[in-house]
Amino acid sequence: MICIMMLCVYVGSDSLKKDLYSGIHFVVNETDCINLWKDTEHNELIVFLPSYAELDHTTIIIDEKMSVVIDGIRIASGSDCSSFEPEQKHTISVNGMPPKRLRFLKSENTASMFMDTSSGGITFIHKEKEHKEDVKVALYTAQGELNYAAEFEDKIRGRGNHSWWNYDKKSYNLYLNKPSNLLDLGTGSKWVLLSNTSDCTHLKNKLAMDFACEIGSYEGFSSTSSYVNLYMNGQYYGLYLLCRSVDDNLEYVLGSSKDNSFSIELLPAERIESGKKTIQFNESMAVEIAYPDLISKDKKDIIESWVLSFDQFINSGNASADEMNAYIDVETWVEKYLVDAVFNDFDISYASDFYWGDTDNLRIYAGPCWDYDLSMGSHSTYSTFADEKTWRHGGAHDGITWNAGLWRIPEFREYALQIYQDTFREKLEKLIDTGIREGANQIAAAMELERRRWPDLYKSYENDQDAVNDLIDYMSSRVSFLDSYWVNNDSYYVITLKYPYGNLRCYVRPNTAYEGLMTPQDLSPEEPEAVWFYENTQQPFDYNTVIHEDITLVSKDYLNQINSKEENYTGMKIVVLSLTAFLGILFIAWFIDYRRRRA
Repeated sequence: MICIMMLCVYVGSDSLKKDLYSGIHFVVNETDCINLWKDTEHNELIVFLPSYAELDHTTIIIDEKMSVVIDGIRIASGSDCSSFEPEQKHTISVNGMPPKRLRFLKSENTASMFMDTSSGGITFIHKEKEHKEDVKVALYTAQGELNYAAEFEDKIRGRGNHSWWNYDKKSYNLYLNKPSNLLDLGTGSKWVLLSNTSDCTHLKNKLAMDFACEIGSYEGFSSTSSYVNLYMNGQYYGLYLLCRSVDDNLEYVLGSSKDNSFSIELLPAERIESGKKTIQFNESMAVEIAYPDLISKDKKDIIESWVLSFDQFINSGNASADEMNAYIDVETWVEKYLVDAVFNDFDISYASDFYWGDTDNLRIYAGPCWDYDLSMGSHSTYSTFADEKTWRHGGAHDGITWNAGLWRIPEFREYALQIYQDTFREKLEKLIDTGIREGANQIAAAMELERRRWPDLYKSYENDQDAVNDLIDYMSSRVSFLDSYWVNNDSYYVITLKYPYGNLRCYVRPNTAYEGLMTPQDLSPEEPEAVWFYENTQQPFDYNTVIHEDITLVSKDYLNQINSKEENYTGMKIVVLSLTAFLGILFIAWFIDYRRRRA
């Protein structure tokens, strides 16, 4: 009993200490509050300051009956922070407790968004992705100018799929009561705050979407975006990418007066939300009619007829250029195809794939381009990868084969390669030479804050510079490969890797070994072996093997699954045959008995 009581006292006192620190607030702009953040990894208390904050204009607000001592000096509530320095180590003691390290970290070159929920917390929103809550919003430029403000007129809710369920740092949708032009990104009522949890550089979404905006043949071909430091209920939530939503882009492109306009999104059938207008055309994939919200059955039938007809046409094996031109606007499809291919987006033809058109003239346009966090080397995509055979994993029901079908049409392929050389190539060279580095430098200070706030997201790199260097190396290798394969028509053999979660392909020059071939354990830590096996012989593959032909390699887990299926199939056959034999014997016995009785 004594031990239990002592444990309760210890836990209670530790909880009390944690609660005490929540009574200290730092106010910038005279209105916006920032709370202390407990960095348990470094045993520090941190104040994450926005880019425009000056410590001599930052005020400390302390709850009543609290005694706060910083660097040995008793601090009165309402004091400014002019005596402190960013990055310097200070000490703070509350109510006579042992002192802790205190540090002020300041962002640079980045806007800041402060949001307060009506409940004062984030639990309700995080409990279910569909939950919405009223929020107070204040958005400031990097220089501290108020760009947007609203008092609980707007709403926030969660967004995302894999990232929503697998990361503590969430992405959000922000619904404004009135359409507004945030940070000169264009006017919209629905905005997206991307957490970029799958990207250690925080650059991939912005680089790809900015590139698409620059090369697109129509305004709105991709979303405009800007980085923001997000504060929720006084707590710093990290570096986010504020984006104009695809919905607002499409509304702008379609025009409010076009009654017959529509947009569609390709997505996995498992992501279909209840009540949505969808067209499912294989076991796992569907098309959702995203716009308009209300559509007549006749117009839905027209769109469904186009989707099914185009899918049949593109997979017929004898698609012609004339028919292709009747179905699609080739220019925009080529532009989107190239953006997705050059940046090697893992999710394309599988999710976040948008198209639009008019039911009076069913010629469909591609775009807007969206969602590139799983691109440029994310998710184990090889830089030496070409998609003219299949896109995505290559399974019969994993993804949509429209892109692969279009690439088989000579006129589409020739036009795409011409656009790549005439338009893409020079801009890609500039991106690799200076663009990626410039983007990284712009958010370097903000990334320091982000890494301290969410350290577990950045374990794969010791610092931002290493991650950025890898990104530059990947894109350089990617463009070199495309130049060789697309422009110079150099010969390659294909190594297809099969593992339980899908297929990957990499291309290797004839009579060479592929030095960068990933092991099965690189793709899946659960794999029991780091060795690939030939699919046809199940013999181990030597990584020094010189490649003379296309080969298919499989992982141990993949073989185990195949063997397990075969064993289950064999076992089922035995059960069925045994049952059949047993029933046959019963029938014969019954028939003999029946004949005996008749006699």
